[in-house]
Amino acid sequence: VSKYGVDVEALDKFIEPLFNYSADQLLYIDEIGQMELFSTRFKELVNSYLASPNHFIGTITSVYDDEFIRQIKGNPDIEVITITLENRAEVYEQIYSKLTGV
Repeated sequence: VSKYGVDVEALDKFIEPLFNYSADQLLYIDEIGQMELFSTRFKELVNSYLASPNHFIGTITSVYDDEFIRQIKGNPDIEVITITLENRAEVYEQIYSKLTGV
């Protein structure tokens, strides 16, 4: 974005293997942001992960807003946590506890 461009074809080719995952895998995306959202296939990957029974952790933009971002943040099944320098260790513990049940 701005002086940067997005090679959507290369992004789509790169993420294609990420659609193949097993039930025991933790799914992770860093980041769901403006540049990535130029790719329809990337949005399909995000939706696939969100619909999966797997645990999913993702980072999502706090500076860019569009309908897709609002849809994710507004999903009642998703917990959005803002990470700061002050709460970083606490958030780590919260996520670890949710993933392990400890």
